[in-house]
Amino acid sequence: MKSICFVVATPFTANAFLLEHIKKLSEYFKVTLCLNLQLYPLSPDFDLKKIQVIDIPIERKIHPFKDVEALHILLSLFRSERFDAVHTVSPKAGLLGILAAYLAHINNRFHTFTGQVWVNTRGIRRSFYKLIDRLICKMATGVFADSQSQIDFLISQGICKKNEISMLGSGSISGVNLSRFRPNLEIRTQYRKLFGVSDGDIVFLFVGRLCKDKGIYDLLLAFENNYSQLKGGEYLWLVGPDEEGVEEQVKATYPELENQIQWIGSSFEPEKYMAAADILVLPSFREGFGSVVIEAAA
Repeated sequence: MKSICFVVATPFTANAFLLEHIKKLSEYFKVTLCLNLQLYPLSPDFDLKKIQVIDIPIERKIHPFKDVEALHILLSLFRSERFDAVHTVSPKAGLLGILAAYLAHINNRFHTFTGQVWVNTRGIRRSFYKLIDRLICKMATGVFADSQSQIDFLISQGICKKNEISMLGSGSISGVNLSRFRPNLEIRTQYRKLFGVSDGDIVFLFVGRLCKDKGIYDLLLAFENNYSQLKGGEYLWLVGPDEEGVEEQVKATYPELENQIQWIGSSFEPEKYMAAADILVLPSFREGFGSVVIEAAA
């Protein structure tokens, strides 16, 4: 049986984008998933009897010592397992995974771009991160993006050439499971009651990583301004991992919003919060293809 290894930095990426892919591929291939299990919990929907999961200390941010350690572990793994293909998602996993696969002479090396960390940076930092993406493109045998606009942007920035990159299907990294993401009156009633929200109140919903790049501070400022003017039944639900200690900062800065904001944290069931909310908000400063938008639209 042929083998495929996926490399991502965190379970958050695997849970959100790769679950259905891996489920299907595991029916035909031996699938291995490499990621840092110390960062977030892996979804229980992954069938660990059908796939192999390996804990690799990949950090999202630059961390020289841990990066070298992770590269060494991946290189040793690839040399011993001789996977038929390696597929990476996210910048750091892309650099380490594709480099290790290249050095291990893995014939099929794929990377999927889902956004660029350097879009909102300047100077040396921007040049450095762009160089990483260029190296990924040079070492990979196949490069994908989840939207045409992202492909056009990468080409215009000199990251890759037109003949080096293609779009996944018609766009988005994993599409939408319509049996999962759909209106559900029962769930809506249940969850609004759970959080003390009446049917006439308005619930704004954010789903994603709570960090500056996703516009979380801008969202909270806008919500505070709106609430101070209207003083009505508006609520904000935040679903996702808090990567920058946002909750602590906001509670100290906006104590008057304590009853209006629900800090839900990571969830394996974002579709239930979507069914219960009224308005999705995604003030992100960078997105390859906002999967959460089409999930909410379903």
